[in-house]
Amino acid sequence: MRKSFLAYLALSVGAFFAPIPGSEAQAQMQTLLTQTVTFTGQMSSQPSQDIIVNLVAGNTYYFQAAYDVPFSNSNDPEQYLYSPSGAQIAFNDDWQNGSSTGVPFPTILLPSPTNTWSSYIGYTATVSGAYKLKVTTYPWGNTTPNPFSIKVSYQGTTQPPPPPPPGGGVPNVKLNLPAGGLNQPRWMIAMQRDVWMTSAS
Repeated sequence: MRKSFLAYLALSVGAFFAPIPGSEAQAQMQTLLTQTVTFTGQMSSQPSQDIIVNLVAGNTYYFQAAYDVPFSNSNDPEQYLYSPSGAQIAFNDDWQNGSSTGVPFPTILLPSPTNTWSSYIGYTATVSGAYKLKVTTYPWGNTTPNPFSIKVSYQGTTQPPPPPPPGGGVPNVKLNLPAGGLNQPRWMIAMQRDVWMTSAS
């Protein structure tokens, strides 16, 4: 009797604290972008590279640079984030100093960087659109920067596919017409015309 009661109690408590359906997917960390940037010139001139990222309003994004390399002057990036209107909205030099937006590093969801001087920005997008991430270097003198690995992770709704290229028009549809060409019966030419119009719409 006692075991049955304890089992019932355990099931009840488990059901009470069970995650709400969909909440795990909502909290799951996803990767938006991974790439490597390579600079030319000395770090004293602060070479930079711009990366365009499409962000969705309401999602929280985590930008990391040189997070997976050893600590050294050559692995010392800085990051700037600009809104779709071109305004600077975030900056970070060393990840342990925290993001200028106040979004803390998600240590439960992402491994802590191996490089103390890696750069981190956390940002919750307020509007959807194309943001610019500027990756540059701390201006050490007479130092050549190493290639920096960039990773952008996020929490929230799934990213929509990128918008189609501008221009529009009718798609270029190729039909494999049977041998005979214009000597085909009229009904076959009409059918092929209908298939082309359906494919192009």
